[in-house]
Amino acid sequence: MKKVFKPRISKLYVFMVIFFSAVTVMMFHAYFVRKGPLFIFMAVVFVIADVTYLLPNLFFTKYTFDEQYLVVREWPFHFTYIFYEDVVSFDDNGKDDRVRKAAMSFSTLTIGYYDDDDVKQYIEVSPKDFEMFLLVLSSRVKNFSDAERLRVERIARAKDEKHKRRQKYLERLEEEEKTAREQIKVIKVEGLVKEKGFRTDIE
Repeated sequence: MKKVFKPRISKLYVFMVIFFSAVTVMMFHAYFVRKGPLFIFMAVVFVIADVTYLLPNLFFTKYTFDEQYLVVREWPFHFTYIFYEDVVSFDDNGKDDRVRKAAMSFSTLTIGYYDDDDVKQYIEVSPKDFEMFLLVLSSRVKNFSDAERLRVERIARAKDEKHKRRQKYLERLEEEEKTAREQIKVIKVEGLVKEKGFRTDIE
């Protein structure tokens, strides 16, 4: 059963959205009044920042609990899939660890998990209902009690499928080459018979 959590939005982020929108309006107004190229340039820059990042993040960021994984959606259309059996820690990242930011608040939770290459990754989220989010995540992780085995089996299945696809491709190429060879008639010239031209054997 899916469960969707909206992100917690800090007052600073809301202020930034309002500020960028207000400056954009003022720049356009100044351009129409004074016709200065600098005003239109600044207006375009603020519009791009507002429309391509601030506003979309405000409306599109969300955290969805699916049956097998947590989906962290960010703008622009970036999805991070965290399998429950891959989750290994909460808020244990070091200062030198790279953490992907998917939060718009100072109240955050950092999730540590392993990707399909067996590399530990971190992602920072800021759900609106923080306690319920942590409760749901913890319960789903606990449901995968045999986490390590499931994770290894899933990676092995993916690799096995890749190997099978590669094997089928090579077998098809070999079959095509064999068919092509059978269709070629090799003519071997053995000698010259006087007044009768060449004698040939067809294999």
